[in-house]
Amino acid sequence: MLATLVAGCPARPGEVTTAPSPAKAPEHVTCTGKVVDAEGSPVAGAAVTACKWSRKYHQFSGTAEVITRTTSKADGSFSFRAPAGEHWVSVVAEKDGLAIGWESLDLREGKTEATIKLDKPLVLAGAVVDEAGAPIRGARVAVDLRPAHGSAGRSWLYEHDVIESLVAKTGGDGRFEFRNVPPGCTGEFRVEAAGRAALRTEYDRRRHGYPAPATDIELVLPPEGRIEATVVEKATGRPVGEVALMAEDVRSAFRRLGECVSKKEGRFRWDKLPAGGYQLAVAAPGEGTPEWVAGAVRVEVKAGQTAGGVKVELTRGGGVELAFIDAEGGQPVRYPNVGLWNKKEGLFTHTTGTAEDGVVRLRLLPGEYNISWVAADHYSMTRAAGVVTVEPDKTARLEIKLKKSPRFHGVVLDPAGRPLPGATVCTLPGRREATTDEQGKYELWQDFQRWPYHKSFLLLCRHTQRNLAAAAEVSDPAKPTDLKLAPALSIAGKVTGPAGKPIGEARVSVLIDQSEPDPRAFDAGAATNEAGRYEVRALPPGRDYVLRFEAKGCATVDVVVPCPSSQQLRTEAASVTLRPVQRIASDAVAREIAVPEIPGGWAIWGSTGRDARGHIWFGVSAHEVEVPSAHLFEYDPAGGEVTDRGDVVSRLKEAGVYRQGEGQMKIHTKIVQAGEHLYFCSMDEQGEDQEKGILPTWGGHLWRLRLKDNRWEHLKTVPEALIAVAAGGKYVYALGYLEHVLYQYDTASGDIRSVKVGAIGGHVSRNFLCDRRGHVYVPRVEAGQRGGPAASLVEYDGSLKEIAQTPLKYYFHRSPVDAHGITGHAMLPDGSIAFVTQNGWLSLVEPSADGPAKVTELGWFHPNGPRYSASLFADSAGRYLMGLTRGDWDQPYDWVVYDLKTGTHRLAGLRFTERKGPQPDRAWLFGCQTRDDAGDCYAVGVQPTGEAEHRDKP
Repeated sequence: MLATLVAGCPARPGEVTTAPSPAKAPEHVTCTGKVVDAEGSPVAGAAVTACKWSRKYHQFSGTAEVITRTTSKADGSFSFRAPAGEHWVSVVAEKDGLAIGWESLDLREGKTEATIKLDKPLVLAGAVVDEAGAPIRGARVAVDLRPAHGSAGRSWLYEHDVIESLVAKTGGDGRFEFRNVPPGCTGEFRVEAAGRAALRTEYDRRRHGYPAPATDIELVLPPEGRIEATVVEKATGRPVGEVALMAEDVRSAFRRLGECVSKKEGRFRWDKLPAGGYQLAVAAPGEGTPEWVAGAVRVEVKAGQTAGGVKVELTRGGGVELAFIDAEGGQPVRYPNVGLWNKKEGLFTHTTGTAEDGVVRLRLLPGEYNISWVAADHYSMTRAAGVVTVEPDKTARLEIKLKKSPRFHGVVLDPAGRPLPGATVCTLPGRREATTDEQGKYELWQDFQRWPYHKSFLLLCRHTQRNLAAAAEVSDPAKPTDLKLAPALSIAGKVTGPAGKPIGEARVSVLIDQSEPDPRAFDAGAATNEAGRYEVRALPPGRDYVLRFEAKGCATVDVVVPCPSSQQLRTEAASVTLRPVQRIASDAVAREIAVPEIPGGWAIWGSTGRDARGHIWFGVSAHEVEVPSAHLFEYDPAGGEVTDRGDVVSRLKEAGVYRQGEGQMKIHTKIVQAGEHLYFCSMDEQGEDQEKGILPTWGGHLWRLRLKDNRWEHLKTVPEALIAVAAGGKYVYALGYLEHVLYQYDTASGDIRSVKVGAIGGHVSRNFLCDRRGHVYVPRVEAGQRGGPAASLVEYDGSLKEIAQTPLKYYFHRSPVDAHGITGHAMLPDGSIAFVTQNGWLSLVEPSADGPAKVTELGWFHPNGPRYSASLFADSAGRYLMGLTRGDWDQPYDWVVYDLKTGTHRLAGLRFTERKGPQPDRAWLFGCQTRDDAGDCYAVGVQPTGEAEHRDKP
């Protein structure tokens, strides 16, 4: 991607030009389709509604508007006329006794045919209550439906309130119910009631939606917050009423338009606001540019209160025109998307792909904007695309060249050699999908940037109704790849509980690639019936598969199904037993310890430890100051005192090894005791580029602190950033990136040696392991199948001789640079070591008296399967593992207790007491094995301050 300034400016200064009128095109097109049931049989008499998308303001998602309504014929067919210029047209089908079904048509790409499947219906139901749990009458509840990942041709059914069955109103008991939800779908709710804060569960991000079926959903509406503001022109003070203003929660992205209650006085009001920190801004129209821009106005809203006296000052700002062109052909790139960030003002602006001529036109507050990302259909997404400076009453113009993504294309044939419509084609990795047209043709674009090490991609094609499938390795997508389908493999089996009782409605999903934990690489899922039976169809034969079993109230289980013989097209898998998960009645209680302020104080990136006295140690990282310098702190649990034991840069100067301008922003490592010293490392990130293999300018340092007088001793300067420390026997080890360089410090002789373990793609494991013998276990990442990354755990003895290598499953999250590797570990009393990777896969290392250790996979640490797991603790007896897990940055933590003896799980919530910061429940928390003498576990991390500038604190 290239960004260049465009010379020449025919428009007047500050004028944002109008897009040229496109060539005249047909006003309408005919769309056709068919409604079928789960077996593919026609469904007659189904109500079919065609909708277009209406977006009045580009910061808002918009709503569906009805184009026409019709009914399917005896053969399930239907047709309608739609405006030719529409991008997306959604086609929704309903029939009593069946689940709702839908498909999206991209008319810009010429897609005018839809096949809509109506499956058996499931229920999503629950109650709307207030903060005390009392039911709320008259609440309006609308549901948005998200299909299972990998469902080709099906996007969200989003903001379709014109479909009556997707909107409900609560009665006196506060109950609502939706009885037409398709299997595999997850619901998100939009709820409003008089005097109550509006709720959009999609923005709340505190859970992964509400999977169907569910009848016990509880949606809580606290009292509303309100904002009252006066809007004026900054230069004259004149009230302005003819403007659209929005309030946006800077953390949750919840947005709401303001109501102008007096145009003459420029008075605006917002109601139904959830409590939070809001930023007021001009809402840009879906078409064209706004006449005004507003400076950053931030308002704190509290439940049940009105934030009044707010003043919003408007200016005309400056214009921006970003012209997107094809890097090879030079033609305009239609409907691009772009995100811009003004760091000084804390303003983020993004567009929504409405520029048909490829020119994005904006009006912005003057200042410097980083182009954070650019994207367009069929083009590679690019981040850090350049900088544009906006000046008052002028228009800045920038030309951005986009490179097309590789295009997979070809024809799919049935076993007789005839073109096969309706087959699903997808790539792995990446999960890009397409459905073949009436001529059996397919095409899909795959951005390769995230997979630079892949020499080829796996192309999967399936036709579920006819139980046909094929797979092919494709190294050159520019060449057409025709796929001839053959009779496919079916896997069947039974799911029961511990007592042998069948479990119905268990979700069965399929993994074909075990490097990442997401099973929905392609739409091969199934569900069990009342007898607990399932059948997964249309799998390419000749491969090993993993089936993942999920059921409400049970722990998720992954089961390997070995590849049957090539002649065997149906296999009966062993019966699977799902164990129930016990919910602990009381929450785990977290008490926040105040961290003293330091210059640029930012976060504690898992840097914890304890000494033999039971004192807790942690390292605080710093940034956004001229010379960032991490600090080391000591905490005495008995007295509650926190003591600053010094910063890194000052100690470098004392040791005489400081280099002019050097920063050391992080103490990222664990802090471990060996003898009379604590050992840890510092590092800096200035100048580094993990993906390009560029080391940080200042590298890292190995330190120790003598406990009797808290004196720092400098041991070694290295070019790598030192990310982790572990100790065992007479050795202290430090892991550096890039390439996972392992350093060994001999505490007896003071000798330092190193070995390169290897890690491609800029990968950095946040931890590694060390047993009591001084053997270490370090992740290695290298090129594997199809050139993609493969991970293994490498064991070294005390002489740094490699003695074992064990494959690591579910290790990656997108690309190697995005994966955090080993994120949690805990030493057990018998000397074995439990550890989890970023995705929550739990394993156990059992050292032997002589020779390599035994590495055993235990399964998912969280009973719901993949979850980010950045903490792990063991009880004193060594039977239970404990830790905090969460799904996303703003979701609540679960306290997980895993029984190593029985392999069962227990779950509790996390409740904060003695809060020292504004939002500890939104913190990222990390922590491994650090416990005090009372048994309390210590987790550290970073939490938002609640300010609109998105600042964080340790």
